[in-house]
Amino acid sequence: MRVLYLVVAALAVASCGSSADFDEDNDGFYDSTEDYTGTDRLNACGDGAWPPDLDDDRSVTGSDLSQVGEILGQKVPAVPVRNDLNPDGVITGADLSAVAGRIGTSCEPE
Repeated sequence: MRVLYLVVAALAVASCGSSADFDEDNDGFYDSTEDYTGTDRLNACGDGAWPPDLDDDRSVTGSDLSQVGEILGQKVPAVPVRNDLNPDGVITGADLSAVAGRIGTSCEPE
C-alpha cells in the first residue's frame, strides 16, 4: 500500500509541479501558473485575473487567441509573460491551445 501511495504522490508532483499546487480561485489554472503569468490567483474574473482573457474583457475570444498566435515561437521576457499559459518560457502551441480551448467562454466577477 505504501508503494502505491508513493507512486500516486510522485505522479501528482510530476503533473502539477508541486504536491501543494492548488487553484484557489477555481478558474482552471494552478496558482503557480498565475504567479508566473502575473494574474490574480485569488480572483477568477476581472482585470488581470483570468489567464486566457488576455484583453481583460471577461470573455475569451479570437482577440485573445490572436494575441498568442502573433508571438508564437517567441521567448519570454521579449514577449509578455501573461501569454505563456504553460509556464515554459516560450510561446508555443500549448499556450495557443490553452486559449483556444476556452473560446466562447466568459466569466463574471464575484
